Amino acid sequence: MSLFVQSPFGELPSGYRSSQHIWNEAQQCVIFELYANALYKKGKHNEAAAFKRAAMLSLNNINQWIRPDGSGYVVKNKFPIELKHGYESYSVHTCYNLLACSMLAQAWQFANDNIKELPSPADVGGFVIPLTETFHKIIVSNNGAYLVYDTKGDQKYNPTGIIRIQIKNAHPQLGPSDGCASLFSGKGNSVATGPVWLDENGKWTSLAELQPENPEVEIIQEDLYLVKFRLIYMLDDGLKLEETIRVNQDEIQIEDEIIGSIERMRITWPVLVSDGKDKTRVEFSSNSVDLELNSKKMRFFVESPEKVKIYNSGKKLNHRNGVVEVACVEFKGNKAIYRLSIPKN
Repeated sequence: MSLFVQSPFGELPSGYRSSQHIWNEAQQCVIFELYANALYKKGKHNEAAAFKRAAMLSLNNINQWIRPDGSGYVVKNKFPIELKHGYESYSVHTCYNLLACSMLAQAWQFANDNIKELPSPADVGGFVIPLTETFHKIIVSNNGAYLVYDTKGDQKYNPTGIIRIQIKNAHPQLGPSDGCASLFSGKGNSVATGPVWLDENGKWTSLAELQPENPEVEIIQEDLYLVKFRLIYMLDDGLKLEETIRVNQDEIQIEDEIIGSIERMRITWPVLVSDGKDKTRVEFSSNSVDLELNSKKMRFFVESPEKVKIYNSGKKLNHRNGVVEVACVEFKGNKAIYRLSIPKN
C-alpha cells in the first residue's frame, strides 16, 4: 500500500502530526529498499524494481531539502532553524536530522545495486484509493498527477477537503501541498481547496472547517487516461454537497455543486506566497491565478461560472510550507468548475 500512496515527487501523503518532516521520506526509503532486496532474493525482479524506483523517488525528494551547510530542513520550508517554522513542539534540528540520517544509512546498508529501476505506482497511477474508514483520506494518482483529500479533517493539523495537489513538472508545494488548520494557521483558520457557501441566514460556512460524516464515494473511472470519482456529503443544515474530481496527467478538474437553498458560493485556494527563503510570483487575472516559485509554475483556473473575479483575501496565514494567502472567487449560484494545471505560456 505504501507504494500506491506515494506521490510522484516521492512524498508520503500529507496529514496528521509529523507530516512534511523530511524523515517521512527517509522512512519510505529504508522500507522500500528492504522490500526491494527481499523480493529480488525471491526472484520477483519486476516487483523489486518498482520498490527500488520508489526508494529513489524518496531519496531524490530529500535531496531537494538540504541546507547549504549539508544538514536537512527538518520540515519542508526554508525558514531559519531558530524560528522552528512548521515544527511540532518536539521537532528539533539535531535529532530529526539524525533520525533521517540513520534511516538513510539503513537504506544504504540494505540497498542492492543489482536491482534496476522500473516504474512504480507513483509514476503510473490510474487509481483511487479510498481510506475513509481508517484514515479519512482519499489518495488519487494518474500519470504524474496526484491528489490527497481529507474527508474529515481533525481541524488541528488538517482541514476537510483537498489538502494536496501535485502535478509532474510543477512545483510540488504550489498545489498546495497541505491545507490550513489551527495548529499552524491560528484558531478558526481552516482553509482547503474547495467550496464555501452563504446560507439564507447570512452565515458563511466552508467544507474545510467542518467535520462531517464520511461521504459516499463513487469511483466513476480508473485507467491511465482518466481517473474520476465523486463525493457526496449530506450536511447538517439539510444541504447536499457533491464534488466530482477528474485527474489526468496534465490537470486536475474539480466540480463543486451544493444542492439546496443558498445565497452565494465561494471557492478558496491556499496560495503559498513564501517558502521562508524565496517569494512566489503571483499573478491574478479575472478567472485565474498563476504562481511561479524557483522556475516552477501552477495555475488555478475557474471554468464556470465564466464571468467571475478572483481576488486575494489579503490575509496571511502560517503554513507548514511557509506562508499562504487565500485566493477566492465569489458568485451567485450553487455550482463551480475549476482546474489546477501547469500554465502553457
